[in-house]
Amino acid sequence: MRTRACLVLSIVAALCAVAAAQNAPKPLNVPMKWTPNEPPGPVPPIEVTGGGLYPLKFETTIDHREKGTAVGEHPDNKKPTVTVVSDSDIPGFFTEQVSALLKRFGVTLTTDAAAKRILRMELLELWVVDAQSYTGTARARVSILDDANRELWSAIVIGSGENGGRNLKVINYQETFSNTIQAFVVNLVKTEAFQKSLKNQ
Repeated sequence: MRTRACLVLSIVAALCAVAAAQNAPKPLNVPMKWTPNEPPGPVPPIEVTGGGLYPLKFETTIDHREKGTAVGEHPDNKKPTVTVVSDSDIPGFFTEQVSALLKRFGVTLTTDAAAKRILRMELLELWVVDAQSYTGTARARVSILDDANRELWSAIVIGSGENGGRNLKVINYQETFSNTIQAFVVNLVKTEAFQKSLKNQ
C-alpha cells in the first residue's frame, strides 16, 4: 500500500514539473550588437613620460561566466522571471569592443608575438537586469604580463551601465550591454596601476 502511495506521489510530482516547464516563459534571445546610446565617461590622457608606452597585445577574452548562454533577466512580481539569453560569441564580442575602446583612449594594440606587454582578460560577468529600468554589470579580471609571462598587474575591474525604455526589448538590452562595456573600459583606463604597467620605464 505504501509503495502504491509513493508511486502516485511520484507521478503527481512529475506531472506538476511538466506543467511548470510548459508554463515557463520563453527566453528572450538578444544578439550582441554595438549600440551605445550615451557617450563614454571622461578619461584623462594617459601620461607618457620617459620611453613612452609599450604596445599591448590583447589575448582573446577567456569566458569564466557561470550562467552559460544566459546574459540577463526580466523579473516580474506578478509573472515568472523571463531569462535573457544570447547565441552570440560573448567573449569575442567583448574582446572586439574593449579593443576598439582602448585604441580610442590612446592605447596602442599589436598582434606581434614578441610584444613586451600582454593583456589577459577573464570575463566573470556580463549581465543586464530589466526591471523598472535596465541596469548592466561587466566584471572581469584584467592582468598585464611581460614578454616572459610575468604578471605585472592584476585586478578585478567592474563597469556599470544604465538605460531606459520598455521591458523585454532587444534594442534596449543591446544599448545597455554597450553602455556597460564602455563604463568598464573607462574604469580600466583610468586605473593608475594599469597605466603604469604599460610604461617603458
